[in-house]
Amino acid sequence: MRNRTMIFLLGAAALLSFPQGAGAQWDQAKAPKGGWITSLAVSGTNLFAGTYVAGRVFLSKNNGGWWANVSEGLPGPMSFSLSALVTSGANLFLGSFRGAYLTRDNGATWTAINQGLPKEPSIYCLAASDTDLFAGTEDGKVWRLPLAEDSLKKAQSSDPDHPETSAFEDEIALYKQVLSLLPDNAETWEKLGECYVKIGNDKDAMAAYKKVVKLKPDNAEAWYALGGCYEKAGRKEDAGKAFDRAKKLKPELFKK
Repeated sequence: MRNRTMIFLLGAAALLSFPQGAGAQWDQAKAPKGGWITSLAVSGTNLFAGTYVAGRVFLSKNNGGWWANVSEGLPGPMSFSLSALVTSGANLFLGSFRGAYLTRDNGATWTAINQGLPKEPSIYCLAASDTDLFAGTEDGKVWRLPLAEDSLKKAQSSDPDHPETSAFEDEIALYKQVLSLLPDNAETWEKLGECYVKIGNDKDAMAAYKKVVKLKPDNAEAWYALGGCYEKAGRKEDAGKAFDRAKKLKPELFKK
């Protein structure tokens, strides 16, 4: 019997291909709920999926048949931020607009590895060899981190240029200034909400997204983000209503 080859497609949905001779084709596999799937990574029999809108990492041990959320241990919220996943040996690296993170226990714990990166690196892609990790950033630069143990420890050192709750303070101040002049600018309210999510200020993020959906009731992403805020606050009924509204406006956010 031929060995079956498995190919993972990076894209808006997780698809699996099982070529078994002539006429083989793509078959849609079950995908985790969490919006756009922006990255997939494989380590042994583990398949990891990263979602952009919800900013979560999911793990499947059975080729996408069942998924578990393994992003609870991330140092901060990754909503509208997670951009890349890549593995090297037992290491799983996550790239985001807030920097790079490492887990060595399949997502149970995560560590920031941002020493030496700019204050707001905005990582768009990652690649890894057996010896090095590479990150491509929004400003058109490529960064290299040796994967030797001492290098990883240095990258995990406390870095005053990466305070978890202050990286977006200047941006927040700017958006507030704009809103003082244009209080009904829905786009700015949405950007402000994104910043609050990124620093873990879910209360103010919720208020910002409420403003967005009031001004722009057809903004599916804002309804989705508002549902996430409600979910974190334990308001399951409100979260369900917000997610339902988002699904009606943009079903692909919940594509399986």
